[in-house]
Amino acid sequence: MEDVVHYIRMCRNALWEAIAAYDMKDFTAEQNTAEEKCTAIREDIEAVKKHGSAITVEAVRESVVRSIDGKNIFDVPPRNQMYVAKAPQAFYFGDIFKLYQKAREDGVKTIDSSHLCSIYHKPMHMVQSTKNNLKITEPADFYVYRALYEALEGQQIFGL
Repeated sequence: MEDVVHYIRMCRNALWEAIAAYDMKDFTAEQNTAEEKCTAIREDIEAVKKHGSAITVEAVRESVVRSIDGKNIFDVPPRNQMYVAKAPQAFYFGDIFKLYQKAREDGVKTIDSSHLCSIYHKPMHMVQSTKNNLKITEPADFYVYRALYEALEGQQIFGL
């Protein structure tokens, strides 16, 4: 429990630091990022209409290894077949809700909706992620986002 409280405090402190450092006069980079997110959501909605699901993905940039025991590498799949599932992930509500109900009945725990669909062998359609689609899960992610945001802002200021 102490770890959870510590983690929450770290997140809170990172958020307060972000709020304190935020300059409301210069938010063009953030607007661009928001527009990228809106584009991703629109693309996912169109994919759901056409294919029934949409998993936003990004091709991996490094080799992926698979281990069964956590100590030894079992295999290294071809990089050109490997993607990272990202947000957003979109489905018809009734379809995904039924899968989550089934998982609960079966006692199955999942990482996210794409993992759930994989477990139950449901087809998933891939939608390519926009650039800079970051998910802030832990405090370090916030600092990566902030550095990227500042770099984008600098590009706009200096016309790069």
